[in-house]
Amino acid sequence: MRALPAVCVFGLVLAACVGDKTTGTASSSSSGGSSTSGGASSSTSSGGASGGTVLKTYDEEHGCSGWDPVGVALTPDSPGHDSAGACRACWQPSTDKYFYVNDYLDMPSAPGTTYELSAWFRLDGNSPAFHNAQLNLLTLDAQSMTIDRSSKGFVEADQWVFAAATLPITTAAPALKIEITGLVESDKPPCVVFDGVVLKKL
Repeated sequence: MRALPAVCVFGLVLAACVGDKTTGTASSSSSGGSSTSGGASSSTSSGGASGGTVLKTYDEEHGCSGWDPVGVALTPDSPGHDSAGACRACWQPSTDKYFYVNDYLDMPSAPGTTYELSAWFRLDGNSPAFHNAQLNLLTLDAQSMTIDRSSKGFVEADQWVFAAATLPITTAAPALKIEITGLVESDKPPCVVFDGVVLKKL
């Protein structure tokens, strides 16, 4: 049930909990605060939600397996944010102006559960910025069509920046999808580095 992604994401943490619908958080490692909009909430912090049950982690220190890159070259990088390694995704000029880094999880979701996805990001060296860089979390039906979705933009900088998105489940779904995505507005290939990807159930 693989379909070309509509969006993607880098260096994430994904979690699940019961609560009100939120879109997620984004922050740098040196700032704090929070904001709320509509039925979704967004805040800045230095890490994801505390507690919960870890469902999946990504061992970037030992490579970048488990990701499905589209429009980017995905290679190991160092150092990571909280380990010796990270993953570097560089846009390929011969592809579409959008790029994606995805993972599909055959993990059923029930209404009343809320997932949180978070990650650390930084631009690679003198890389130009991406436009509309986002961390996305989706539930998919049996045809790989989106049911529920939460997106959180992240600030692009040459230092590590944290971002997190949470998604309350409203409709039962057979699968989850994690994405890092962006729009390229330069002929010079931009690169983003990500680390610290975790999936939790709160």
